[in-house]
Amino acid sequence: MLADLRKILRLLDSRQKRQAIGVFILMLVGMVIETLGVGVVIPVLGLLSGNMPDNEQSLVMQGLRLLAGQSANSTEIIATAMIAMAVLFVLKAAFLAVMYWVQFGFVYQLQADLSWRMFRKYLSDPIAFHARRNSANLIRNVNQEVHLFTQGALMAGFIFMTEFLVALGIVSLLLITEPFGALIVVFVMGGAALGFLKLTRARLTAWGKLRQEMDGKKIQYVQQGLGGIKDVKVLGREATFLSTFDGPNRAIAQVGTKQNFVGALPRLWLELLAVIGLVVLVLVMLSQGRQPSELAPILGLFAAAAFRLLPSANRLVGAAQNIRFNRVAIDVLDQELGEVTETKILKSNETPMSFRERIEVSALEFSYEAEETPSLQNISFDIRKGDSVGIVGASGAGKSTLVDLILGILTPQGGQITVDGQDIRDNLRSFQNLIGYVPQDIYLTDSSLRDNIAFGLDPEDVDEDAIARAISAAQLSSVVAEAEHGLDTVVGERGIKLSGGQRQRIGIARALYHNPSILVLDEATSALDTATEKSVMAAIDAMKGDKTMIIITHRLSTLENADKIIELEKGRIKSTDHLSG
Repeated sequence: MLADLRKILRLLDSRQKRQAIGVFILMLVGMVIETLGVGVVIPVLGLLSGNMPDNEQSLVMQGLRLLAGQSANSTEIIATAMIAMAVLFVLKAAFLAVMYWVQFGFVYQLQADLSWRMFRKYLSDPIAFHARRNSANLIRNVNQEVHLFTQGALMAGFIFMTEFLVALGIVSLLLITEPFGALIVVFVMGGAALGFLKLTRARLTAWGKLRQEMDGKKIQYVQQGLGGIKDVKVLGREATFLSTFDGPNRAIAQVGTKQNFVGALPRLWLELLAVIGLVVLVLVMLSQGRQPSELAPILGLFAAAAFRLLPSANRLVGAAQNIRFNRVAIDVLDQELGEVTETKILKSNETPMSFRERIEVSALEFSYEAEETPSLQNISFDIRKGDSVGIVGASGAGKSTLVDLILGILTPQGGQITVDGQDIRDNLRSFQNLIGYVPQDIYLTDSSLRDNIAFGLDPEDVDEDAIARAISAAQLSSVVAEAEHGLDTVVGERGIKLSGGQRQRIGIARALYHNPSILVLDEATSALDTATEKSVMAAIDAMKGDKTMIIITHRLSTLENADKIIELEKGRIKSTDHLSG
C-alpha cells in the first residue's frame, strides 16, 4: 500500500499535491462531524428514557436550558434536543456534500490531466517507440487505464481513508462508552475484514493483470477488423474476427463477474457478524447483572454505530479490493508518466533555419535496436536547392530509413545532415517547418476536405488563401468543384469516399499548405495505377525548380525529370547518376 501511495504521489504535480492535502483535511473534519452525529444519540436516548448518567445529565441539561430557556418544561427540553439534533445533521449533510463535490472535482480533473499528459507523451515519443508498441495498448492506457487509476484506485483510496477515519472516530466513541463491547466490534469486524482481504488479494491482483491484457487485445482486434473491413468482407472473414475478438471479450466478462462477486461478499459477511456481535454483547451485559433499562442507551448507541459502521466497513473492504484489482493501472501510469524527465514536444528556436544553397548528408549511419546488420552505412550525398533528387532501391535497401532520418524523426548513430552548414538537430522543429511530406499511405480523418488539407489546425487558424494555393498546386480543383459540399465535404474515415488518386492529391495539398521549401515524397505513387500515377506526377513535376524535391520510389519511370538518382543497396549507396546540371 505504501509503495502504491508513493507511485500515486509521483504522478501529482505540486498544485495537485496541495489539492490532495486540502481534500484530506476536509476528510478529517468530516470524520469529526460523523462521530458527533453518532455520539449525539447517547444523550438524546438517555433524555428520552430518563436513564442518563448524572454527569452527562447535568451538562446536557445546562446546554438544553440555554437553548430552550430556564423555565422550559420537560416536553420543551426534549423538543429542543430533537431540533438541535436535526440541525446538527443538516449541517453534517451540507458539509459532507461540499466535501464530496471537492473530492470528485479533484479526481475527475486529475483524470483529464493524466489523459492529456499520457496522450502528449505518446505524441512526443520518437518513431522508434511507436515501432515497438502496439497502438491498441496506447489507446487503452490513455482511456481505460487512466480511468481505472482515478476511479478504481485513487477514488478508492479516498474512500478508504474517509471510511477509515470515520470508523476510527466511532470506535473511539464506543471505547469511551462501553470498552468491552467496542473491543468485540473491533476484533470481530476488523478480523473478518482483514481475513477476507488476505484471502482475496492474490486473486484480485491476477484478475487485474488479466483484465489489462484482455482490454488491450479487445481494442487491437476491433482495430484490425474495422481497419481491414474491405478485405474482411471480400474474403468472408467476419466469423474469424468475431471469434478472435470473443476470446478476450469473454475473459473480461468472467473477470468482471468474479471481481464483483468477491466485492459483494463482505457486506453479507459483516452484517451476519454484526448481528451475532450484538447478540453476544447483550448476553454478556446481562450476565454482568445490568438491568434491561440500563441497556437502552448503550444498545441505541451500538445500533447507531452499527448503522454507520457496517457501510463503512463494507466500503473499506471494497476500496481495498479495488486498489488491489487496479494496481496494474497504477503501475502503468507510473511507468509511463512517473519518470522525472519526459520527452518534449519540439519547438522552433527564435531564429528560423534558412535554406539557400544545399542539404548535405555526411557519413550517415543507422541501426535499429535488436538488429545486428546496420540499416544504413556511410551514406553521403548533397542536394542543391531547387533540385529534384530520386532515391531508388529494392525493398529493404534502406530507403524509408533514410527518409525518416532526413525528416528528423529518427536520430542517426553516426554522421549528420546539414542545411547550409547547420546541423538539423540543432533546430529540428525549424528544419521540419521547411518540409512538406507525402507518404505512400495518406492518413485522412473523418472530416472535411478543408480540415484534411490544413491537417491538425484549429478551424479558426486555417488560412483560406493557403488552402486555395495548395489545391491549385496539387491539381485538386476539379475534385473540390465536383464534391457535393466543396471544401466542406466529409471524406469518411481514412478517406473511404475517395479514390486512391484523390487521396494522394489531398496528401500533396496537405504537404504544400504551409508552402514548404522541401517536398519529400515517400513511395507516394507506388500504389496507384499507371494513368493516375502520371497525373499525380504531373502535379509534382510542375513544381520543379520552385521546390527542392526528394522522391523515394522503386519505379524509375517516376523519375524522368529528376536531376539526380541515388540507388541504395543493402544500406549503402550503390550508384549516383547525375541527369542534369
